[in-house]
Amino acid sequence: MKQHEIDMIIDEFIDLEKKKIPLPFFATGVMAQIETSDIKKNHSLWSVVAVAASLTIAISGGVLIGSSYRQSNSEISYTVINDHQIENMQFFNDSDSE
Repeated sequence: MKQHEIDMIIDEFIDLEKKKIPLPFFATGVMAQIETSDIKKNHSLWSVVAVAASLTIAISGGVLIGSSYRQSNSEISYTVINDHQIENMQFFNDSDSE
């Protein structure tokens, strides 16, 4: 298909969508049905207790695992590097090489 034909098909589709008429009072009917429906939140005591207990166990476990990690101070090692020896700074400071 050519671009002109594609544009015509798109324009026809848009015109058909514009001509559709929405159902009158549709939103009012939906809102009235929502307001009159009996939606009960049924949370039993056991589910609330189970959620609270699982959160408590998870947080306590995380604290215990985090506090059990200890790093011994005797195994700390330091690395001493002499940058002057590694890098040849005289090459960069030498103005004769420019």
